[in-house]
Amino acid sequence: MVRLADITDLITERYTREQRQRIVSLLWKVVDVDGVLEPWEAVFASHVARAVGLSPEEAEAARRGTEVQPRAEALPASEHREGLARDL
Repeated sequence: MVRLADITDLITERYTREQRQRIVSLLWKVVDVDGVLEPWEAVFASHVARAVGLSPEEAEAARRGTEVQPRAEALPASEHREGLARDL
């Protein structure tokens, strides 16, 4: 069985902060596709944003579909910057 934590851990390990913000932004697009935001959908998307290590500002920017200046990462993720679309 795959747990949400397994997926968010994998995303955190393999993607840059900008890519994680983009993933959360795409999640918000899915949540909003029917034009009705259910309370559990907002909680879920917010939980995913926190679980992949986004700051509250980055999470809100992802929700709005904008980008904020990324914070410095503890470890460089240069080997994972080859493209989000290829790995998804």
